[in-house]
Amino acid sequence: MESKARLLGHPIHTIAASCEYLGAMGCKRVPMPSSNFVYQGLDANRRALKRIQCKELDLKAPWNSFDLAHDLTRKGVKKFVADYESTLGKSA
Repeated sequence: MESKARLLGHPIHTIAASCEYLGAMGCKRVPMPSSNFVYQGLDANRRALKRIQCKELDLKAPWNSFDLAHDLTRKGVKKFVADYESTLGKSA
């Protein structure tokens, strides 16, 4: 739900806000798709979306056996480290 939680309270606020939103949807009786609904998988220009390649993973394997390398992961980690370091006080 919240990939950018940088303060302890952020995830709690995110979950609370999500619950509030979902509750409001229920109160407004947001229509649900019919039982024969078929997801079209089209973008805003009505072009077919690319299929995401999935692969089976052995979830009992050691965590470091998984390849987690990805450009967005690297960028995200760099941003996280920069944010974290910006919160540290400078020593005298």
